[in-house]
Amino acid sequence: MKTVFRLLGGALIVYLGFMVVVSLQALFDRGDLKQASKFLYDYKPDGKRPLNQLMANALGKTVEDVYCESQIVSRSEGTLLIRCYPSTAAARTNQIAVYEWLVNLVSYKLTPNNAAATSLLKGIP
Repeated sequence: MKTVFRLLGGALIVYLGFMVVVSLQALFDRGDLKQASKFLYDYKPDGKRPLNQLMANALGKTVEDVYCESQIVSRSEGTLLIRCYPSTAAARTNQIAVYEWLVNLVSYKLTPNNAAATSLLKGIP
């Protein structure tokens, strides 16, 4: 009977350790998502206007209308994909994102991930 309790105790310790690691990873992921969004909104490709303002102007919307959501592509490389839509409703109805960006949080680089994003950056004087 002692052996059974030891095995159960060992399994419980392993389970609790696993849950701690999973919880910490989720916490880090949330921080990365927030950091990538902040980087996108603060990034000024022309040195004057933030990228979210350039996207809003190109879409004929206000900055508040443009909705972006982020998704982790690679945890080990710190790469996230950010998709931007002309409105929250467009994102909820699973429409294709107008602009897609890859953000690398390790090197703080922003790379366009679709043709619209590339042309937006090329169109900056």
